[in-house]
Amino acid sequence: MKSKKLDIKTLELVAEENSQLMITMSIADLKEAFRQWQNEFEESRRQQQPIVEEAYLNVGETAKFLGVSEVSIYRWSKCGYIKSYPRGNRLYFKRTELIRFINEK
Repeated sequence: MKSKKLDIKTLELVAEENSQLMITMSIADLKEAFRQWQNEFEESRRQQQPIVEEAYLNVGETAKFLGVSEVSIYRWSKCGYIKSYPRGNRLYFKRTELIRFINEK
């Protein structure tokens, strides 16, 4: 019987076509096959996870979140104390950055 090296995709094809399959492989090849399957599984899991969008707060929400006035928010934004994201004539702030700002103070 002639020995033939099979890659994972070929092995999957052979397994789909035949109901019974006997494979002889080295421990190193078996470990490598499991690593490849694990990587493919983890990649498919990452692709299935929903993308979480960043939460943005407007000036009023930010003032309430930080417990200060809206005037303070505008002043802090203007001097660069907190980072703002202008959209048209409005300012927005990332919730995660505000939490980091609170924890640093």
